Amino acid sequence: MAQKNIFPLYLDDDIQIVSTATASWDGKTSRIHATVNEACALTIGDGTVPGTILTIMDDRGSVNTHNLTITFTTGPMGDDANLDVLTLNKTGEFATAMWTGSNWIYLGTGGEVSGN
Repeated sequence: MAQKNIFPLYLDDDIQIVSTATASWDGKTSRIHATVNEACALTIGDGTVPGTILTIMDDRGSVNTHNLTITFTTGPMGDDANLDVLTLNKTGEFATAMWTGSNWIYLGTGGEVSGN
């Protein structure tokens, strides 16, 4: 089996602010902050460069009572639909993933993040 090296890549555009109930990653930044205080569905499409890091944070304030549902169009482990969706439930929770060139893999989460 051939070894494949992937190095982390941080996209340093401005933070993408999600302020609507539905949104998609713009592919320009490695940082997304959800600020809308209602249920929010965020779609993360495929990356373009292997190693791209993406951190998504629930930044909706202490009165947040709704979920932030994150759907990866090409989820971790490729075809395992159970890993394609993460839910952030509280302000300050976050999830970090990296694009491998063929799918997203989770690097970590903070808070009580739940999977599908």
